[in-house]
Amino acid sequence: FGTPWFYVPEVSVVTGFVFVIFNTFCGFYVYRHGNKQARFFIVGWIFLIIGYLVMIFDALGLFSLMHLFPELILWLTVFEALFLLLAFVDKIHILSMQKKVLNQKLFEEMSNRNSFIKKEVKQKTKDLQGALQDKSILLKELHHRVKNNLQLILSITRLQRYNIKDEPAIEQFCKLEARVSSIARSHEMLCSTDEMEYIDMNSYMRELCEEIKESFMTQSIKISYHIYTR
Repeated sequence: FGTPWFYVPEVSVVTGFVFVIFNTFCGFYVYRHGNKQARFFIVGWIFLIIGYLVMIFDALGLFSLMHLFPELILWLTVFEALFLLLAFVDKIHILSMQKKVLNQKLFEEMSNRNSFIKKEVKQKTKDLQGALQDKSILLKELHHRVKNNLQLILSITRLQRYNIKDEPAIEQFCKLEARVSSIARSHEMLCSTDEMEYIDMNSYMRELCEEIKESFMTQSIKISYHIYTR
């Protein structure tokens, strides 16, 4: 529109004014949709609107500020550029604040998750301790029942032996009684400690051998053993 063969300055001014109005409207639209940094963008384009209005009013002869302030348009353009720069700075500030808020939320989420995990671990530990205690009670009850059953078998064997007159049968019952007694003694030794996975094998084997020797009262038996440790 500024060429020598087609010089229509009014068209250029009107086109530019429409463009500035459109950008300002876009700024308001973006601001209403949550982009707060658009407020500086809007202010910058308002300065250009004022400049264009001054130019139009000057061209229409309504008042002549251009003669009093010939560099008014230049200064308004400078202000517009300054506020656009502030819009970018404000955008960076908003992003920084959003990052800070997200980091805070992330930290809170991690803290809540850690608290939840600690609570779950504490509850699971409590449940396992309860289950372990129940298992220990049941295991002790089981050992007690086994011990009682062995003692019952031993008592029945002795009662049967008292009613028998045949010497060979009596000898067999004595051997049976000694063997059951040996089993009961072995079971008692194994269950005498809370840590059944760790057993004093030297003491266990010595007493076990004594029980075996006693089960063969009519014979002379010598038992030797050696415990290997690592």
